[in-house]
Amino acid sequence: VTPLLYVLLLGVLVLAWRRRQLGAPWDLFACSALLPLAIYFIVGLFADDQRFRVHWPLPGYLPLIALLPWLAREWQRSGSRWLRGTLGFAAACATLGTLAVLGYLLAASIPGMAAHLRGSKAFPSNFVGWQESAVIVHQLLDGDDAEPVILVADNFMLAAQLDFAFDGQRAVYTLDSPLNSRHGRAQQLWLWGRDEASLQELAGRRVLLAVEFTALRERERAAWRQGLCRRIDLQQRLQELDLYSGRKRYAFFSGYVPLQQSRKDVDCLEPGLIR
Repeated sequence: VTPLLYVLLLGVLVLAWRRRQLGAPWDLFACSALLPLAIYFIVGLFADDQRFRVHWPLPGYLPLIALLPWLAREWQRSGSRWLRGTLGFAAACATLGTLAVLGYLLAASIPGMAAHLRGSKAFPSNFVGWQESAVIVHQLLDGDDAEPVILVADNFMLAAQLDFAFDGQRAVYTLDSPLNSRHGRAQQLWLWGRDEASLQELAGRRVLLAVEFTALRERERAAWRQGLCRRIDLQQRLQELDLYSGRKRYAFFSGYVPLQQSRKDVDCLEPGLIR
């Protein structure tokens, strides 16, 4: 959806809205396009750089793209050279835009070029850092003894990334997090037996906890940090990882699933409390 094509689609939307009184299919196309575009335009104003949201308005584009060829033929029959030229130029721009997107995806799939993209906001923050954190987890888990260490992530997204890095061959548990509920993953984790309640059934077992400090919003981090040591008995800070000038920050801890949860809420991640 390049700028000129977008303007044409908006023109299609206006025409469909004006003809909605004629009934089907104009009323259906007008409503099914206008509602998603309006809603996601408003939501997009308040979204942050952690969400890849280019695809959000897609349900609104599709009905308009379906109508565009029909209306294009109507415009061409009008004999206006300006309209024909605009349609041709829009098609050329859309082709170049598609090639540009495919080129970006190709660059993102090549390790050397992807490394340059990750340092900027050319990549959404959820797409970066998982490979580096997975390497550290692999190193820290190397040489497990007879009783394997339980791998725990502080949120569902990091857990999914680690699960992918281990090719699904190692169970990854997830602590309860506002991120899990906000993205609708808490129920699924419970069904899989990978949530915090399932982890508590393994009381006394050793854990390796991977924490992504930058996963939550700034206003949510303090309360989350204070409750962490009530849920995991942390013993040692093993390693830290700071990527892209603080854009992604991780820490890795050894500890135990507590036999009984403490009721004290302290920020045990403060330097000096865990060494």
